[in-house]
Amino acid sequence: MKKLKIALYTSTFPPKLGGIATSNYNLYHLLKTHYDIKLFVYNDTINNKNVIYSKTPRFVTCFIQWLASIYLKKFDKNDQFKTCKTIIRFGVKIFFLNKSLKQFNPDIILVSDNDIPAYFLKKTSKAKLIWLAHNNYQRFQNQVLCPTISQIDNEVACSMERNAVKKADAIISPSRYMVGVCKETLNVNIPMYVVNNIILKDVINLLSKEDLYTILNIKSDYPLIYIPSAGSKIKGRRYVYEIVRQLTKHAKNKIGFYLSGPLPSELKFELSLIKNAHIYSPGHIEWEENISNIKSCTICISPNIIENYSNALLEAQTVQIPVVAFDTGGNKEIVLNNKTGFIVPHLDIDQLISKSKLIIDESDIYTKFKDNCISSINTIANQEVILANYKSIFQKVLNEH
Repeated sequence: MKKLKIALYTSTFPPKLGGIATSNYNLYHLLKTHYDIKLFVYNDTINNKNVIYSKTPRFVTCFIQWLASIYLKKFDKNDQFKTCKTIIRFGVKIFFLNKSLKQFNPDIILVSDNDIPAYFLKKTSKAKLIWLAHNNYQRFQNQVLCPTISQIDNEVACSMERNAVKKADAIISPSRYMVGVCKETLNVNIPMYVVNNIILKDVINLLSKEDLYTILNIKSDYPLIYIPSAGSKIKGRRYVYEIVRQLTKHAKNKIGFYLSGPLPSELKFELSLIKNAHIYSPGHIEWEENISNIKSCTICISPNIIENYSNALLEAQTVQIPVVAFDTGGNKEIVLNNKTGFIVPHLDIDQLISKSKLIIDESDIYTKFKDNCISSINTIANQEVILANYKSIFQKVLNEH
């Protein structure tokens, strides 16, 4: 039987930044042995037979972005359109990929909502487009706690998103939470499915463990705390100082911290004021190196303010690290409360820290959570189940007229 042809759009390959690119990377590896799949990459250049990347001349991208900037200034003279400019910059590259898409002539097009690639791509006559809901710009409207973009910028992005999703024949999201958001915001009458993100457990298990204890010059029996994307507003940057300060004091300095991702200068300054704190923050590193660092840790604390379905929490539990996180987005669909960690009320920093102290102090609780992580991940990220779900959805979408 002839294999289905699938086009998967992604920003970078292998993933260089962000959980969405990682999700696409993992999905590609799940599907490649069963389908004729090609990657359409719009923010990277790579030499791989299964990767088609945009060869758009830089001057063309810059010129169109400049024109867009002039147009957008009509709506806001302060030119606060960072998100829209990024969407347009990538959109130019996606537009120039349309010829390659037509030549490949896929049966299925998989496209994430972040950067809204679907807005610029032209579906071939036979193709069905499946919208992978990871981001949803409308979630960020009127966000007081972490206003990462201006409201007018986000309004334009939301408008583009609503127009682009009209091309979709179905929506897949890794969390029940996000499917609910899509139903509320996108105003489309198409099937919506929940399929968990895949984790490449075999790849993760093969990666070596980095000895952060030697790097931090601390004893191997100290707890080592992992805080994902610690410098990001959305991931709870505002709480990082207090987490480090209180836990350092609680453990009488017999504790270490691994803060992933780049940190802003103000957070670096705040952390420098904590006397004798043992902190390792290497900034932006490759995915493999980050996993090796995580393997050295004992607990993951995630003070994320807005979340969909966190790969960081999946990865932590894959290497048997209990998690403490706020009840936001799909966190409670990953972390089983009182089994693989603790889910605490949203924004309740006192409980987040107190539950973290409990895992640090009570070895029985830590061991129970750590052991439970194995069975939990085997259920949540079961590759056979996830693959079967994708196969079923593909057939349902293709059979619709």
